[in-house]
Amino acid sequence: MNPCCSELQEQLLTQRQVNRDQSRLIDGKQQIIEDQARLTKSQQQLIDMMYEKIQTLENDISKLKGEGGGKYEFKVFLRNVKSTLTPKILKNHLERSFGPVHEISQPDPKSPYAFAYFKNRQHFVQALDKGNINIDGISVKITSGPKK
Repeated sequence: MNPCCSELQEQLLTQRQVNRDQSRLIDGKQQIIEDQARLTKSQQQLIDMMYEKIQTLENDISKLKGEGGGKYEFKVFLRNVKSTLTPKILKNHLERSFGPVHEISQPDPKSPYAFAYFKNRQHFVQALDKGNINIDGISVKITSGPKK
């Protein structure tokens, strides 16, 4: 066999091996990316669950301490509440922006208003002072009560 051909065959075999190795590396990297995406999603779900549990514990602690008196003591009126804003969404956003909320009351789910009951005066006043909150692109107005 011609030494030149033998050398070319060896180079071809080496190149094929390099190509296979590169392909395996690419497949491995893709698998890592997919695994990281799944891990990130799981971590976000865990964070959300922990946040809800912490809020529940804080609510329980507040009840035991008697903070804020009755649930109706620190009530605000929420105006421009779209149907996509559930009481849970409203509560989460209000708590993140101002502080603990006992509950959200929405007499009619189709109505554009709701009531939020803050657990203490400080957070109630902060919400009234701000006057609004942007939730999912919707500007929800916060007042002390409906206008007559």
